[in-house]
Amino acid sequence: KRTAIGQSESVPNPFVFDISEAQSKVAVPETLSQNYIFVPAKVKMLYLFYTLLESFLEDDDEEDEDEDRHGGEDDENTRVPRVRSAIVFCATCDMCQLLNEVALELEIPSVCLHSRLTQNRRIAALAKFKSASVPLLFATDVASRGLDIPQVELVINFDVPQDKKDYVHRIGRAARAGREGRSLTVVSQHDVELVQTIEEYTGTKMTDFEVISKRESDVLSMLNKVST
Repeated sequence: KRTAIGQSESVPNPFVFDISEAQSKVAVPETLSQNYIFVPAKVKMLYLFYTLLESFLEDDDEEDEDEDRHGGEDDENTRVPRVRSAIVFCATCDMCQLLNEVALELEIPSVCLHSRLTQNRRIAALAKFKSASVPLLFATDVASRGLDIPQVELVINFDVPQDKKDYVHRIGRAARAGREGRSLTVVSQHDVELVQTIEEYTGTKMTDFEVISKRESDVLSMLNKVST
């Protein structure tokens, strides 16, 4: 800082420590697996609901699905990990509401949380999710910070966030307090640069969630159901 004495009193090449950048490097829990699926933008919703339906399968149903798909072979590498709770983050209130309505039509119990809901409805939706009355919450970034939801096993980024810090806050909903968790980002052809920025910011690379990305024929079999 310059003083009245003159420029000679200023500090040349001052050291600047950005605490926000330092915190971001340790904000991603080591017990959190970061995955992605790369799909065309027009089938993002289809892949999302296929993943959700597979993730919420009961054990008996999961075994039956595996036998049908793999001719009776029981291969752990072909199974979608089953979860009991998941949050799906969306970019807009409209998309959040739409995905919730589609989930209910597909008989997936869910609630949504966004800024267009009244305060009472937001509180009620959050209470149902936290109490495990429903396993699935669709939310905008209003739910990415400041909420105490300790039991989230899966976070899905249906829309890749524009701000890399929002990504860290979103996936931080899972794998809290040392628990294991997983994040899945649905990446379209329009999101590649955003994902590269996020990976550089977090210092980690997302891995291809092949158990879903390699099931194109199975996913497309749901096209009419989801579209309707």
